[in-house]
Amino acid sequence: MHITARQADPGTLPAVVCGDFNAMPDSDEIRMLTGLTATPVPGIVFQDAWTAGGDSTPGHTWSHANPHAARERYGPARIDFVFVQWRPGQNGAVLTTTLINGHRNGTWASDHAGVAASLIFGADDVLPQ
Repeated sequence: MHITARQADPGTLPAVVCGDFNAMPDSDEIRMLTGLTATPVPGIVFQDAWTAGGDSTPGHTWSHANPHAARERYGPARIDFVFVQWRPGQNGAVLTTTLINGHRNGTWASDHAGVAASLIFGADDVLPQ
């Protein structure tokens, strides 16, 4: 079953999907999830949290600054995502989205940077006027 089919049953909380997609933001898969191309379930579209709340950088989660990634022959890329699907009638917003590089005491935890998104929902005044 496709992930968007499971979201067709509305709930009280927004659906949040996150992880290592190994796909660029302009790939067919990501464009489908974000509604930039035909979706498998009409009306089920996810918001890319980096696009909504990231800083002005490309948000690369794969970078040669990370020694684990530097061994590979791929260039920098944003391939890890947080997606949010706001339910009809929900007031909500992505406040901020940041990268977590996982670098501590000279050691990197992973070959990818993490992505953290701060969301607010359920309040009448969460969206800017």
